[in-house]
Amino acid sequence: MARAAVDAPPANGGTCCHATKGPGYAMSLETIEKGPREKLVYVTCVYNGTGINKLDYLATMDLDPDSPTYSQVIHRLPITHIGDELHHSGWNSCSSCHGDPSAKRRFLILPSLL
Repeated sequence: MARAAVDAPPANGGTCCHATKGPGYAMSLETIEKGPREKLVYVTCVYNGTGINKLDYLATMDLDPDSPTYSQVIHRLPITHIGDELHHSGWNSCSSCHGDPSAKRRFLILPSLL
């Protein structure tokens, strides 16, 4: 995963986002150790290179061990056109914004390539 240049200006208007608290955690290990267990996960599923002529989709999987649908795909959201490829999905605020209290994780972004 690419990292931003060290001298790049902060995205939150000029202050260091690590000075306060916001969504996410500073590092993946911190997420594992301190974060709540995920109950759902969204997985991009692509057919590119498989020879299958179907729509790519976003799968919603159940990760709650107490659920009757644990470890199953519980929903598929197809993209619009065959051949579009789901690519670089993520939240509108990534974990690197963990210190910005104005950052909110409200939208899952799913751009696609033609």
